[in-house]
Amino acid sequence: MPDSNIIVDAQWQINSYNITLNPGTGGTIVITIDDSPGIPLSTTANYNSVINIIPVPHVGYSVGSFVVTNADGSVIPTPDSSFVMPANDVTITGYFIANEYTITYMDGNTVLNVDTFTYRTAITPMANPTKEGYTFTGWNPELPTTMTAEDLTVNAQWQINSYNITLNPGTGGTIVITIDDSPGIPLSTTANYNSVINIIPVPHVGYSVGSFVVTNADGSVIPTPDSSFVMPANDVTITGYFIANESKQKSRKSVLMSSSSIFMRSITLRVSRLTDGFSVRMACSTKVLNKGFNSASSSSFALVSPHKALLATFTSSSKTYCLAKPRKSPFCLTSR
Repeated sequence: MPDSNIIVDAQWQINSYNITLNPGTGGTIVITIDDSPGIPLSTTANYNSVINIIPVPHVGYSVGSFVVTNADGSVIPTPDSSFVMPANDVTITGYFIANEYTITYMDGNTVLNVDTFTYRTAITPMANPTKEGYTFTGWNPELPTTMTAEDLTVNAQWQINSYNITLNPGTGGTIVITIDDSPGIPLSTTANYNSVINIIPVPHVGYSVGSFVVTNADGSVIPTPDSSFVMPANDVTITGYFIANESKQKSRKSVLMSSSSIFMRSITLRVSRLTDGFSVRMACSTKVLNKGFNSASSSSFALVSPHKALLATFTSSSKTYCLAKPRKSPFCLTSR
């Protein structure tokens, strides 16, 4: 034992304690110890060190929260995302939140629907849209099966429908159509929705165009201004009506209205025919008709009724005839 007092100082070695990082799903936890470079892994830190916590979310996630617990499960406050290292192990647990993103469904400039999905969750597309005259074929760009980490806009894709055109020309002609100014088509065919159909009725020899009608599948009539119409979203039938022409050849036996007698103010009519060798033309005269005339001495003459109505001239053989047109009456002929 020395002959004087001895003063000794205690020597200490600071303890280090474990820091366990439990970032969970959707991110990473980085720490700095007393402003050291960031450490993204579980590590150790000396007692009383200042621990700064830096949560780093992955793509598609946001920082929710984090909690620091002692070994006994008690929570250590983390003002300003930092704490002082206690004399025990600690665990830092992170909570990251998956973001929500939208899918906007478009048809041209029209918004059909907007859906929201959480990142990486399964996508349930909206019901297939419909549009008159078209068939829906899908979305562009194609929808993924799970939600991506960005908002999406997809556009409806359509295929135009074709519908049947049945030509029913009937008797006496043919119906030819053009589709959007294509060459003429004389047979039943198909046409795309909204095409312009031009109708050209072509009568056969001896016939003329009467009319035509365009009907929908339900029998309703489609107007055809300027002999054209716009193809609807259903089958149509074009029905033609052609009229047989009357013969233009003149028989030498022409039918005229006739009478048995001619009076000053009345006349009794019946149907008669001129015999062969007669020709009739309109004429006007001042001669008054009050009885029949013998044409034996004249090959042509004119007659006027007592009321000065227009009569006719004719040529004949040596027979007596009267041809007159009294006022407001048809031509009349009497054979004696």
